[in-house]
Amino acid sequence: MTNEEWLEANAKLVDSTIPDDLSKIWVSKIDESYLTHEGSVDNINHIVDRGLTQVQNMNNVAMNSANIGFSEDEQKWYGWSHRAFYGFGIGSEVNKGDCAYMPQNEDDYLDTMIKFWSEDGHVDVTGSHREDDAGVEISWRYADDIPNERLRSQISGCFHEYPNKYGLGAWTAETLEDARQMACDFAEGVS
Repeated sequence: MTNEEWLEANAKLVDSTIPDDLSKIWVSKIDESYLTHEGSVDNINHIVDRGLTQVQNMNNVAMNSANIGFSEDEQKWYGWSHRAFYGFGIGSEVNKGDCAYMPQNEDDYLDTMIKFWSEDGHVDVTGSHREDDAGVEISWRYADDIPNERLRSQISGCFHEYPNKYGLGAWTAETLEDARQMACDFAEGVS
C-alpha cells in the first residue's frame, strides 16, 4: 500500500487550524489527530510500512499529533514521538528504566527522577519530596571533567511536579488492551 492509499483509507484532508496557514493537513478519521501536511506524505512511512490502523492520539485529542496505532498483522500496539517508535503485544514487558515505565507512587517517581538525572556529567545526584507535596526536587554537582569548564563543580537542580496519575511500574501485557496502554505510556515517555 502506498502512503497516499493509506491516507485515503485512514485519514481525511482538512484545513489547517494554524492561524494564517492556508495549507491542508491529513488527520486521523478516528479522532482527527494530526498525521501530516498535504504534500508531505513521506512523513508517515513509519505508520504505513507497519500497516498500522486505528492511528490516533493516545488521549483522543483532536489536532494533537497521532502517537499510537495498531498492527493487525503483528497484533501489536505501537507508540511513538519524534524521537522513537516501538511496538507492544501480549507478553511484552516494561521494566524500570524503560521509556514505557510509569512510576507507581510518589517514592517510585522520586527514584525514577534521580535515575533520569544520573547521567554523564552529573555526580552526587540526590532528590527529595517537596514539603508542599507538589513534586520532587532533584540536585546534582557537575563533574570536574565536563567540557564546559565554567560549570565544573557547580551545583544545579530542577523541580518535577508529581504526575496527575501513576502507572503500573514494572509489568507484563496480558491483553491487547494492556499492550495499548504500554504504547500510550511509551509515547508519553519519549515525547
